Amino acid sequence: MTRTLAQVITAAMQADCGAAECWAHHLEPCKGTGPGGVHVARLYRAERRGAISGAELHAVLDELVAFTLASVACAGTGAAA
Repeated sequence: MTRTLAQVITAAMQADCGAAECWAHHLEPCKGTGPGGVHVARLYRAERRGAISGAELHAVLDELVAFTLASVACAGTGAAA
């Protein structure tokens, strides 16, 4: 991954979130993720829209032990919430 995790999370903010009960719009923070976090669903949408690469998506997902579309990837820790 050529960008840092924080840069990938920032780039993912270009996409709308698709996590149930979140649906944050372009550049809005995901609901219930805490500072610097996005739902995995948003990362998938960002990859499909070209905001992040497939390799960057996989690098973030590799940091998570287990996840669902509602899991949270945090820029500060790389951990799921």
